[in-house]
Amino acid sequence: MDSSTVKPSTNNTDQSTSVVASTTRTAQTTIITTTAGSTTPTTTTTPFTTKDIAVTSQTTVTTLTTITSARTSICYTPSWNTTGTTVAGSFSGDLGSSLSQLNAPFDLVIDSSFSIYISDRINHRIVKWQQNATTGQLIAGDGTAGNLSSQFNQPAGLYLDQINQILYVADSANRRIQKFSLNSTMFPLNGTTVIGNTSQLTYPLAVYFDTINQYLYVLDVYTSSILLFTSNSNQGIVVAGGNGNGSLLSQLNNPFDLFIDQNSSTIYVADTSNYRVVKWLKNATIGVLVAGGYGPGTNASQFSNPTGVIVDQNGTIYIADQLNSRVQQWPINATQAGTIAGSSNGTYGSTSSLLNGVYHFQFDVNMNLYVVDSGNNRIQKFNVNNSSC
Repeated sequence: MDSSTVKPSTNNTDQSTSVVASTTRTAQTTIITTTAGSTTPTTTTTPFTTKDIAVTSQTTVTTLTTITSARTSICYTPSWNTTGTTVAGSFSGDLGSSLSQLNAPFDLVIDSSFSIYISDRINHRIVKWQQNATTGQLIAGDGTAGNLSSQFNQPAGLYLDQINQILYVADSANRRIQKFSLNSTMFPLNGTTVIGNTSQLTYPLAVYFDTINQYLYVLDVYTSSILLFTSNSNQGIVVAGGNGNGSLLSQLNNPFDLFIDQNSSTIYVADTSNYRVVKWLKNATIGVLVAGGYGPGTNASQFSNPTGVIVDQNGTIYIADQLNSRVQQWPINATQAGTIAGSSNGTYGSTSSLLNGVYHFQFDVNMNLYVVDSGNNRIQKFNVNNSSC
């Protein structure tokens, strides 16, 4: 086997095409701390290393993300080149506010032209990087924190409705979900508030729009819950968690990300501080453990802050293992994962084969992998090995 390629083991006995879309997430260098009895988040930004951050039930390292691109063919045994290429952000890894730089990017989505939209969290903006570009384009936000329709305060998770060209943004510290029409030719854009009920949203990190059922799902990290909003209501229904922070399967603990199987309305949740991924079937009151759950660690069966999740057409689960600075592939019915990006032993770094704090990731229609390498303030692309399919 070529030393530049890793091919994770697979234990896939179910070849049903349960999920028809791929999704992404991103990272950041921001620590959000909540204190019992407080509803106001305190945010501090620090140089990011995996040694700097410890997540407890009261300290959350934020992650979120979203969105999808349809794929018509199925690859049951994909593998990826282990050397990444920087496709957005500073090639030196420096943070900054120029359009050639990022500052703690959190999530990304990819359009049909392979342009990347990034939530540039600490720069309070959304930027677009076209394929092969060396600088970004300002899509929304003005670089300062604010609550105007033209501003964000720590934008996090993204979802791209490619059919209608609508970009959804979880505007976390403003406690709202904003949407933007990408059909406009006037940039930067002003957003429209889809959900802004602060009595329901305390700190939304992820958003997912179900184009089949016209449902909007929002992950609220401070209440450890997933809310569903129908098209004719601004009152959310709790469909996962919402029972206080805890480790029971009826509970979540600082979840960072979600993925929806739109055909079955099954919800997959990156249950970050429980170091696991759980799925909640439609109308369920309890989740099902599908990956992890063995406490924090670097073993193949463990995660250390899973912050992003995607499920492919095979039922294989992909996880952003944030503090281990890697992306993991967990085949259906498996008991452990294989590493497809980053170091399998949790080593972090800034070389082309290493990552530093992975919050989210996404696949394009060709199954190339894009990773939000937040601690290095860059987006890394890992090409799929076509021979593996």
